[in-house]
Amino acid sequence: MNSSTSGQPEDLGALTLRITQFLYHEAWLLDSGQLQAWVELFSDDGMYWIPSSPTQTDRLNQVSIVLEDKALLQVRMQRLCHEDAHAVTPMPATVHTVSNVNLLDGRSDSEFGYVVRSVVTMHEQRGDIARTLSAYATHTLLSNDDEFKIAQKRVDLIQCGTAFAPISVLL
Repeated sequence: MNSSTSGQPEDLGALTLRITQFLYHEAWLLDSGQLQAWVELFSDDGMYWIPSSPTQTDRLNQVSIVLEDKALLQVRMQRLCHEDAHAVTPMPATVHTVSNVNLLDGRSDSEFGYVVRSVVTMHEQRGDIARTLSAYATHTLLSNDDEFKIAQKRVDLIQCGTAFAPISVLL
């Protein structure tokens, strides 16, 4: 486990609080349109994954709704922020709610990190059109000193088996 500044192992409550604050910060970056800063939360080989089914285990040989590494997230961010991005005009306003944060795996090393599950609800308003997407998010977080990096963010939409409008915003 991570050590506190005193060199002692961090207790589970303090670790869970730090992770929860990190997830809240991530949601705030998305809601405030700080997409470049959000992309920087990912490790260099980090992945953002929205599988097509909550039972999907293979992200490479099965179709996913979204499967993007950090480089592709960077391209998505630039596309969303471009003045000619008609697919997101007007730019949507979002509010992400993060709850039920649960530390599933307390290991912290360079290979595995912390595995954290949470519930995310995203309310999106674009002009007169509103929608809500809800999901179970599973983050694999790497810890380096007092900083977390996202090695993988998996978003299991509860709507994944139904028809819904294209996802142009980030969950």
